[in-house]
Amino acid sequence: MKFLKRLLYFIVLLLVLLLVISFFLPSKVHLERSLQMNGVKPASVYAQLINLKTYNNWMPWNKQDPNIKQTMGDKTSGKGASYSWESKKMGNGSLTITDVLENKSVKADLNFTKNDTAKAGWDLEEKDGGTNVRWFMDSEAGGGFFSKAISKYLFLYMDKMLGKDFEDGLASLQKAAAANPALPNMPDPKMELAEITTPSRNLLYIKTSADNFNDIGKKLGAAYSEIGSFAKTLNLKMMGAPMAFYSGPDYPMQIEAAVPVDKLPPATQGSINTKQLLESKAVVIHFWGPYELLPKAYDKIKEWMKANNKESNGASYEVYIGDPGAEKDPYKVQTDIYQPIK
Repeated sequence: MKFLKRLLYFIVLLLVLLLVISFFLPSKVHLERSLQMNGVKPASVYAQLINLKTYNNWMPWNKQDPNIKQTMGDKTSGKGASYSWESKKMGNGSLTITDVLENKSVKADLNFTKNDTAKAGWDLEEKDGGTNVRWFMDSEAGGGFFSKAISKYLFLYMDKMLGKDFEDGLASLQKAAAANPALPNMPDPKMELAEITTPSRNLLYIKTSADNFNDIGKKLGAAYSEIGSFAKTLNLKMMGAPMAFYSGPDYPMQIEAAVPVDKLPPATQGSINTKQLLESKAVVIHFWGPYELLPKAYDKIKEWMKANNKESNGASYEVYIGDPGAEKDPYKVQTDIYQPIK
């Protein structure tokens, strides 16, 4: 019995001591992480941050519970946009975008419970051909006496508890922004669509990959140079403009850089491969404009296929008729986008 009393006294004394110590602990906590997103424009990052419907692509806590229930507010993009969540694993909460500065910063209020709140934000700085993103969060202990004391102790470990989540979130944000580059504010390109039958082609190609949009041109240039040198040694004739096949919108993006030739060689060397592109029905868009606006051509193809009940019959590919290195006006550079159809 004496032991139990002593144990009880010890526990009470320990609790009192912890409460007294909590008075001297900081009532606020600041957490931040930064990431240099090479090759990603601020506009692309900003587009991910202001649109709450894209948060599942990169927000770490949204990914940690596959059963999380989300409810979007009346507004889902820009200042005033909000959403809430319910999760047995992550707890309940809400996020509201409170302030935005285009391509510069986004700020938000977070409510994790009735008493726990935080102010978070992302600062964007264009730097070294990419974007330096700083993600920060400031929180203050709230609620009643005991709740504040518990929060203060949790604040001591906040960096260890959430720092890795911030790092993972920034890495995912970089991938999402790179895969969905924001269209620049440019005049619309000229586009002409036609349904055709493409001839068969003999192709020399090299498999390569690009980590971001700006990396594509470098990789294609190197591949075309290698293919050209190989074709020259075998006296193969170029039978058209260089081409490229892409695996999809996500980075790292797999690419096949190809050049049509008059005949396939009996053997290849190095990283060069061969294949034959068979005759096929296709829809083609003749596109004149900057490469950054090419997504508009793909959107137009999708709209046409839906309106005409057409199905794809293989991967789409691009043919680079014009040379942006020789023509300074991008709106005079022609690119043809082909989508084989059934």
